[in-house]
Amino acid sequence: MSLTPLSYPCLFAIISLMEKSTLLKHFESHPHWFAVSECVKTLIKHGYKAYLAGGCVRDALIGRPINDFDLATDALPSQMLEIFENSIDHAAHFGVVAVPYTDTNENKFLVEITRFRWDKAYENGRHPSEIEFKSEKEDAKRRDFSMNSLFFDLYKGTIIDFTGGKDDINKKVIKAVGIPIKRFKEDRLRILRAVRFQSQLGFDIDPKTLLAIQYECKHIEMISKERVFTELKKIISGQSYLDAFNSMYSSGLFEIIFKSMKFSQPMNWEEFKIDFHNIGEQTIESFFTLITVYELRDIQGSVKEDQIKKLVSFYKTIKVPSKVIKDVQNITTLYFDFGLHNLVPSIKVFESKHNSLFFKLLNSLGKKNEFIKIREIYKKNLDSVSHLAKPFINGRDCLSLEIKPFEIGNVLDIVYEKQLLGLIINKQESLAFVKNLKTQMDI
Repeated sequence: MSLTPLSYPCLFAIISLMEKSTLLKHFESHPHWFAVSECVKTLIKHGYKAYLAGGCVRDALIGRPINDFDLATDALPSQMLEIFENSIDHAAHFGVVAVPYTDTNENKFLVEITRFRWDKAYENGRHPSEIEFKSEKEDAKRRDFSMNSLFFDLYKGTIIDFTGGKDDINKKVIKAVGIPIKRFKEDRLRILRAVRFQSQLGFDIDPKTLLAIQYECKHIEMISKERVFTELKKIISGQSYLDAFNSMYSSGLFEIIFKSMKFSQPMNWEEFKIDFHNIGEQTIESFFTLITVYELRDIQGSVKEDQIKKLVSFYKTIKVPSKVIKDVQNITTLYFDFGLHNLVPSIKVFESKHNSLFFKLLNSLGKKNEFIKIREIYKKNLDSVSHLAKPFINGRDCLSLEIKPFEIGNVLDIVYEKQLLGLIINKQESLAFVKNLKTQMDI
């Protein structure tokens, strides 16, 4: 016997006609809605239940753009494969069938439909090894968070809520379904998903759920490094990333992922958050650049070079993309070398592809005054097409003056610095300066 609003009134979240209309408009605005609604109608026509499920219902209630749709039904995979022409056995052993469609731009996509199910034993802390087809109630209770366990009955225009998800959305709370530790033991990725949702949605994590994260976070090493990096990237780019950072810090997640790097230690944590916020560019590049600066700022000389190599090796193990690692290396090196004491390399930064993030880093970390002084020198040395003026002399000039080959690079930097500061104004003065330098220093 099918459930009805009359016989099970507590299961159906009350929504006004206006809210129902808003939800429908939100669904209908998605470019794949024509296909989703057609699948719903087909299932109902053949006597099956068909509900919108999970994230699409959550996002519609919040008013966020819907990424994709999930449909849930009581039809068996074999039945779905029979009633949907060209349907695909996407993962029928998990109850998933996909129906192919093509949009108005000739792009192909799939609508996934899943049989109501209950996940039995999990393996490797990620995926169920066995499932059992059950009712929508059991299906809702197997999901990660209450806000993701809602169904929307398009035919009746009602939200079906077995876990208090709608109320939690109204309260802006991320709450694990059932016993939090059990949910996280089943799938360790849920630990990072909770923090990612906090960053993206601006919701608070329920205290019991956060406590379970703290207890279970040591097991996230069971998750592939690629997935951890993907979730971290989304956490960093979310609007409420600082709240998510606090959750990661207090629960021990940062310490587990980054092996107790200096930025996550108590003496540095509050300062790090302020510096990262002040950079004003919340990207994976800015995050890794800043944590690298924190790791190296109290180290000098060759020890610093050795530590950079160790950090690069570590970043590779946690699957940071090679381009990001290279950019972080370049920007970090520029940061530590930047200053009036190292004028030529510092002034060339203004024509570097890294200069946007680099300048934000300087301003955030207290090198603003030096930045302003070097920028003024840079502006005074621009040519007619707004490029940094070229040096008056080159390596061939130095060889003609019999400068030792291994000294030429240093000599050119010294002369160019004098040129940039306005102390040498032409090639003749540059050559005279080099001759004098050769006499004084035997180069």
